[in-house]
Amino acid sequence: MSAIERVSDRWGSEISQPTLKGKLSFEDSIQMLINRCMTCLEEEFEINVSRLQSSIPVAWIDDEFNEDLEQTKSTVSYWKFKQWCGVNVGTPEEPIGGSPYQVTEEIINWQAVFNTILNLYNRRNLLIARERVEVVTDVEE
Repeated sequence: MSAIERVSDRWGSEISQPTLKGKLSFEDSIQMLINRCMTCLEEEFEINVSRLQSSIPVAWIDDEFNEDLEQTKSTVSYWKFKQWCGVNVGTPEEPIGGSPYQVTEEIINWQAVFNTILNLYNRRNLLIARERVEVVTDVEE
């Protein structure tokens, strides 16, 4: 009996019908994405937070999330110089040949985006399980 036949005999139904339905919940996948963001290298953080953000259902996005997300963006302007023989050409006061020119970029604070996503999930009660407990005491007055 070959190795393929042994695997097929043992796991036949699992292999023929591969599905994650019922085996991996949405909350589990969110938790895995959050863990990946918390344990990744610094250069991988942006892409992992982007994946976590793309996993948010559209119906869950509220005004508070959109407002918080807007606050994670900032605009930065700076001068970009052309160089000739390793020396910057021109100054902002006296440009030469189109150098320098001003560049404006939008910068995203990915740590703030991550915290915004965590706040959204917390509002949806996905991060902290809150159980209601009723306590009955026999107190006579």
